[in-house]
Amino acid sequence: MNRPAWRDKWVEGLHGDTPCAVAARVLLRLRLCAVSRLLPEAAPGIVGDPRAVEAVHQLRVATRRAAAVLRNFKRYCDARVHRKLRRRLRSVRSSVAAARRRDVHAEIIAADAARAEPALRDAYAALLQDVRREDRRVRVLGLPGRRRLNALRRKLLRPMRAPEACDSAVLLDVTAAAGLPAYTLSELAGKMLPEELAAVRNSPPAALRELPALHALRLRGKRLRYGLEVFAGCFPSRFRDEIYPRIAEMQTKLGDINDRVELVQRAEALLLRLDVRRGRQKNGEAGAIRSADIARVCGRYVAERDRLHAEFVQYWAAPETIALFKRLDAMIRLCCAPRRMLRRPLHRSLLEGDGMGFDPDAGPPPTIPQHHRVAAIDVGTNSIRLVVAESDPTVRFRVIEDVKETTRLGAGLYVSGRLDAGAVERSIAALRRMRQIAVDYHVDRIRAVGTSAVREASNGGEFVELARKQAGIEIEPIDADEEARLAFVSVASSFDLDERRIAVADIGGGSTELVFSAGGVIDAIHKLPLGGVRLTEQFSRRGGGGKYYFAKMRRSVDDKIREIVGEAPYPLEMIIGTGGTFTSLARAVLLRGTAAGDGRFPFAVRGLELTHRELLESVNWLRRMTLEERRRVPGINAQRAEIIVAGLCIIERLMKRLRVHRLRVHDGGIRDGLLSRMIDELGAVAVRPPHFSRSALAAVRAYARRCRYDKPHSEHVARLAQRLFDQLSEAFPDAGGVWAGREARDLLHAAALLHDVGWLIAERDHEKHSYDMILHADLDVYSRRELEIIANIARYHRGRGPRLKDPHLRNLNEDDQRLVWHLAGILRIADGLDREHLQDVTDATVSVDAERVTILAGASDRPDVNLRIARRKADVFESAFHTPVVLGWSPATTAGRELVRNEK
Repeated sequence: MNRPAWRDKWVEGLHGDTPCAVAARVLLRLRLCAVSRLLPEAAPGIVGDPRAVEAVHQLRVATRRAAAVLRNFKRYCDARVHRKLRRRLRSVRSSVAAARRRDVHAEIIAADAARAEPALRDAYAALLQDVRREDRRVRVLGLPGRRRLNALRRKLLRPMRAPEACDSAVLLDVTAAAGLPAYTLSELAGKMLPEELAAVRNSPPAALRELPALHALRLRGKRLRYGLEVFAGCFPSRFRDEIYPRIAEMQTKLGDINDRVELVQRAEALLLRLDVRRGRQKNGEAGAIRSADIARVCGRYVAERDRLHAEFVQYWAAPETIALFKRLDAMIRLCCAPRRMLRRPLHRSLLEGDGMGFDPDAGPPPTIPQHHRVAAIDVGTNSIRLVVAESDPTVRFRVIEDVKETTRLGAGLYVSGRLDAGAVERSIAALRRMRQIAVDYHVDRIRAVGTSAVREASNGGEFVELARKQAGIEIEPIDADEEARLAFVSVASSFDLDERRIAVADIGGGSTELVFSAGGVIDAIHKLPLGGVRLTEQFSRRGGGGKYYFAKMRRSVDDKIREIVGEAPYPLEMIIGTGGTFTSLARAVLLRGTAAGDGRFPFAVRGLELTHRELLESVNWLRRMTLEERRRVPGINAQRAEIIVAGLCIIERLMKRLRVHRLRVHDGGIRDGLLSRMIDELGAVAVRPPHFSRSALAAVRAYARRCRYDKPHSEHVARLAQRLFDQLSEAFPDAGGVWAGREARDLLHAAALLHDVGWLIAERDHEKHSYDMILHADLDVYSRRELEIIANIARYHRGRGPRLKDPHLRNLNEDDQRLVWHLAGILRIADGLDREHLQDVTDATVSVDAERVTILAGASDRPDVNLRIARRKADVFESAFHTPVVLGWSPATTAGRELVRNEK
């Protein structure tokens, strides 16, 4: 049986860069729920009952862990509720400690009595009887007390607040951050753990020769131990395997000494009571003999206490113990140093080897945590955009903030040759706000690039200097080639470009960059002086209400393309477009309800494909409108409405000239390329952590619950699908590289759990809604490719099967398309076997021979409806596996019987 997650000392999913407010909410919820759930298990029990003893011990540990979280995250909590919770936890812990002390003493005395000579067994029995007289009940147990604890927990978590914002006057490259509030878990650990470690480490062996000093060390050690558990996510895996067990060992030694101290006190108290009782008796001979035996037992416990005490003092002075605390101190300084003081890569010896290959007295090692935050700012001709992203161990990075402001920096530039003063003022104000956002997110690095308007304006250098002085932002003007390469990096990280010949078009306000690529390699880059703002200023009719000299604009665009680009170097499969022009077009098409947008969400713009004819229809539809009419088109904002016709004209003429019939929309841009490069420079590596499958499926189930999925049906279909997968993968031993690997099984599991989430939108075509919901779900544990695969498997769980011309399937490479085909075939049969949503088919047994695949549905009664639907949905399976399928029934109680009925 699996151990409940809330009983584990380690909380998965937290790392050094986790915001403190997030970590506080996660840890407080888990630790306080653990106390609440353990309370009933620690109910009164029989002394010596292992279950009762273990429950009491677990509850005692749980209260200490909860108290440690409350202590470390005090400033994130409501003060009044925090005080009440601390008091309640103290009362639980004191009550549990008394019960546990009784259990431990009884266990030690019983074990000693079994080994003692017969003359002392009566004395041990008397001592054990004295222990058992104590009340073992945990006084705070009971439904009212538990309800009160749960109510306080909910009240504490509801107003959980984020830390204070950073001082806006502090630049990102400062070298001192002592005055800044802790924002990440590692920063908070750097503030809390050194003090707790110093309190333990600075206890000299000479002082520990006194028992009170030893007891004080034991309490300080507990505080350190549970504090280390709170911040364990900040440290490498070596901490859990090597450092923490030795801290726990130290606590065990101190606990053994404390138990003997308490046993001595108990024996002395019993001896005193016997002496008093003997003085009241007329004949105290028997009492005197018994007192002597108790005194001998007490002497044995004194000797054992002193022996353990002396051994601990020797252990404390040993070089190994001193080295242990030096190593722990160095690890804390290494992993929990303020982020702004860190510059160089993480010390390799910490991640490999023994984790301690450096001098702990040499000061804080210069390093950076494994997780990083970066901010990219794209200063464009039409708008300025900030993206803040965080590196992730499972995917390259995930975006946590995206801010866009339309400042029209390039307004009037292509007439006057200079940046307008009003546009400069708006842009500086926007940069100042964006920089503050980046500071608030505590990014490691911020990079801003200027594109066409900055590099072409005669006063572009003045603008860059003004941004540095007034906004604290260093803008780096980049040339057209670099701009094109960054756009290509963004596209390559989102789509599979292997074995494809494509062109990437990045249309901005002042220029268009065109990249030709075959097999994911850049073959040529062309810079065109064509942009939405530039063409609008040149060809819009004055006083024309948004009308253009469209024929002149189209001829001008054709001339520039012919002059600069000429012909395509090879036949192109498609053009992938990046920039606001394309995303606005995609939203307008989807909301308009054309064939291209059928079955998709309005925000599902990445990967949307349009034909040249559909694009031409959209251009003609929009150019005939006035400006006010375009502003009212759903999906196109007011600022974009002024320039979108010019942008669409550019891409339409490019498709015409290059003889390309397919356009794919990408919702990223050069800022995503910047993020990718910055993450690489900081050394982040995407590695699957241990137990990735479990955490990924937990995220999938959490999302499915938010979509109100049919849990019994979806979980049952997932079990049947995995059962079919496992048997088929064994029957096809050569399929490991195609569809039968561990990764494929996990993807099938996720798709099976999510295949019906589209019901949240509508019953009709819910498989299409499922595709869009999965593709745009907040499932950061999966890469973009994995989400595409999961979404496609769910998309084909009903209705017609996959077709190569399907736009969403063409987003994948050929291997992934085959993977979808096989896994969707399995999922369709599993879903058909629970057509009635009754879970009456309890198993599915597969047998494979040279002619067919036979699947027997195990059920107590013949599931005619389920078999009929599964047979109907087996077409995709037969197409993928190139073999016919026979479906039949086998009674669940006699799964080995021969086939009862075949349905073809």
